[in-house]
Amino acid sequence: MMLNRGDLIQGGNGTYMIEEAIDRGGMSIVYLARGPDGRKVVVKMPNSLGTPYNKLIFERDLLKQLSHDHIVRYLDSSIVRLGSSSFPALIVEYSSGKTLKKVAFGRPMDEKKGARCPTTG
Repeated sequence: MMLNRGDLIQGGNGTYMIEEAIDRGGMSIVYLARGPDGRKVVVKMPNSLGTPYNKLIFERDLLKQLSHDHIVRYLDSSIVRLGSSSFPALIVEYSSGKTLKKVAFGRPMDEKKGARCPTTG
C-alpha cells in the first residue's frame, strides 16, 4: 500500500499532491506533498492495514491542540481510499533539516541537551 508521485489527496482544506515517500517507520509512511497553496507539506499514513489507526488519530487530535515553534503544525486530515481499503491521513507542515533521530544517532539523549538541540539545520 503506497502512494505514488502525482497521486492526489482531498483534505478538508484542499487538495494535496504527493511528490515522494520520504520515510517509513514501524507505524507509518511519510510523504512529501504540495498543498493547495503550493507549499511543501507532509502526509503521514499507516503503512499497512494492521496498523492501529487509533495511534494516528490520537496524534492528529493531539497536534490540533498544540502550538509551539518546535512542533510541526497540524494542517489537515483525510481518508484515503486505496483499492478496497480506506486509510486515515494526517497532513502537517513540512520542516526541513535534521530529524531528532538523526541528531541523537539512535542513542538516548540527555534531557537538557535535547531541549537545546537545533533540529532545523
